[in-house]
Amino acid sequence: MSHIVLIASNSSIAYWGKQLEKELPSYGQLTIVTAYMEQAVEYARHSLPEDTDVIIARGNTAQLLKSSRLSIPIVTIPIGDYELIHSIETAKALYETEDIQIAYIGLEDVIRSVRRFLNLMHRKIKLYSAASSQDIQNSILKAKQEGVSVVIGGIYTEKLAKIHGLKCVALKSSFRSLKEACNRALEIQKGVQLQKKRMQERITTMNIVAEGLVSLNENGQITSCNMSAQNIFKLSSSQILGQPYTRLFRENEQAIINRLFLYGKEITGHTLELNGQSYTANFYPVLMQKKTKGSIISIQSQEITKTHSSHPQTTQSINQTPLRNTPETFQSLVGEHPAFLAATSIAAHISPFHDPVLIIGEEGAGKTALARCIHHLSPRSSGLFLIRDGRTLILEDLLSAHKGTLYLHHPESLSPTMIAILTEVLNQHSVPLPDGSRQSIDVRLITGSSCHLSKLLDKKLYYLLSTFQISMPSLRQRGDDSLLLFYYYFNHFNQKSNHSLTLPPDSDSLIRSCPWPGNLNQLINTCRRLSHTGSTFITSDMLSACLNEESPYTHLTAPSFSLTNTGTSIPQHKGIMINKQFITWEELQALDNLYHGQKEILAQKLGISRSTLWRFLKQMKQQSQ
Repeated sequence: MSHIVLIASNSSIAYWGKQLEKELPSYGQLTIVTAYMEQAVEYARHSLPEDTDVIIARGNTAQLLKSSRLSIPIVTIPIGDYELIHSIETAKALYETEDIQIAYIGLEDVIRSVRRFLNLMHRKIKLYSAASSQDIQNSILKAKQEGVSVVIGGIYTEKLAKIHGLKCVALKSSFRSLKEACNRALEIQKGVQLQKKRMQERITTMNIVAEGLVSLNENGQITSCNMSAQNIFKLSSSQILGQPYTRLFRENEQAIINRLFLYGKEITGHTLELNGQSYTANFYPVLMQKKTKGSIISIQSQEITKTHSSHPQTTQSINQTPLRNTPETFQSLVGEHPAFLAATSIAAHISPFHDPVLIIGEEGAGKTALARCIHHLSPRSSGLFLIRDGRTLILEDLLSAHKGTLYLHHPESLSPTMIAILTEVLNQHSVPLPDGSRQSIDVRLITGSSCHLSKLLDKKLYYLLSTFQISMPSLRQRGDDSLLLFYYYFNHFNQKSNHSLTLPPDSDSLIRSCPWPGNLNQLINTCRRLSHTGSTFITSDMLSACLNEESPYTHLTAPSFSLTNTGTSIPQHKGIMINKQFITWEELQALDNLYHGQKEILAQKLGISRSTLWRFLKQMKQQSQ
């Protein structure tokens, strides 16, 4: 059961709280505790009921609770005009003369409202600001020195005033003021419950991701921590959530987080030592309208080994799961580079929300796949995922994507009309129809671009589209991910074509050296072309040609034909098995010509000794005759 906790600093507040409790049966349980100042803070830190949503307190007690950085919202009981007038009149009644000095001791923000009230009522009393127990004591001593006869304040002020020989009138809260505070607490409670629901959804989503994920709000408090992170730090969620980031991270990492909040720049590849293990930590800012509103920290063990080999057996074992050309989960996105993992981690983190997302990256970097994953993990997953180009986007597309997600390519090419319509959709959640009426629309906009949209797009629309920003790294920025992806897709097309193609021994270096200007699109098409070369094995030259987007078919020569009695031309298919691959005499001749008769190189490319090659050549020549 959810709780609203009323911390009453005196018996009158507790009494009115009991009366209010009778009016709140439908809102959960109202817990009433009598405590003030430091006592209240101690109680809030160690003894609050589970599932406490809101705390209600008054004056300095409320201020101390707010300054203690609790993760629970604090509602302050207001001081009404009636209460203030009553206190002043009570103070005057203590003396027969009107000419007495009265002082009010309280918080600065309350002092300001009291001052305005006194000016309106043409009343004069001394005002002393006090934010702590020491401030209250100092204010009482100063008031006594300045000839004050009566002070007005809370229970702690009353206690200290008696010690120092001053009369005090306790400022009592009315039923009306407490009810006002409680109504405010109920409103906040509804928001807290919704936030908890979304947080649980977010945590569930974050647990899909293998690496540890920790998110911070703009105050540096930990707002979420997935299971992997809890295992890494060996702490439970109850020990982590709501705590400052210093709870988890040491001085080096604290300095990094401080720089991140200060400059809004991501910091990747940091080595983190925890419990005798080494981890790679990446720190990413959560930017809203160019301001850092939080941070996401991904942590991955450095013990994860990568096996990339051009050997047929190794290649076969890299990924045995079938490829999906349209990924629906984050696991279908292949990659291990920290920058790539950061992009998927941020995407997983923001998936449960409904706010627009801007994905920045080169053409072919995987922006569409990432957008599809965000949609799949969102509450809109049952709705339509619609892909459109800014150059051709029309009103009907927005209507079709209602309750779903619209992924927009090239937003910089939007027409002025569509810019105006999208702005209205994002601001008012409705679209104007041709007949002049309006239709409500609920669509999440995810935008993908390779341009600096802030300079090309309407400023107002740009800020609306970029609530969340994700940077998708290019393939050349992802290190050995190019190897992992290449073997992943190469195996896929190999299996799809029922081939058993092998790659040359130097394939790793060739793949690494490729700049991949076309990113994933180029890589996938390269693998597809290789699977259709018509060869039983891939040579270094063929691979190099494909990587340079040249024709891989240079190994093909005109086949030998023999005329049958029917007049039909039939190719000769005589050949031999080399390393479990069937090679025809024609293919071997073509390779021999390709390497200009250098048998040592040819043997190396085939993965056999020179003597074995000579034996095969002799055997195959005999077969061909």
